Amino acid sequence: MRTTDATHDPALRTAFLQYLDHTEPPQVFKASEVAQSLSEKQLTRLGYEGWRDAIPAIRELAWELRELGYCEILFRGRVLGMDVDLYEVEGPVRFRRKMEANGNDGLTF
Repeated sequence: MRTTDATHDPALRTAFLQYLDHTEPPQVFKASEVAQSLSEKQLTRLGYEGWRDAIPAIRELAWELRELGYCEILFRGRVLGMDVDLYEVEGPVRFRRKMEANGNDGLTF
């Protein structure tokens, strides 16, 4: 998977990680929530005219963080396997911190 420059932007990463940190599993959040939390100035700096333009970069960032073990990605209420690539999923996805097998969330930030 090729990431865009935007996925490495500190503001985008910080916004995503804040949602990840403040959303207790099994609760989830959407890419649109992260995008809407960015200021107009941050969106402009990233080259976006509006928050909707940031959605693809947020999804790419989520897949990158999933590979590192930080989060799970859900589609239609089910956790996607590690073999599912970003470009195979059409439609809305949700994100949450990775949960341990015993149901406790496994990460702290």
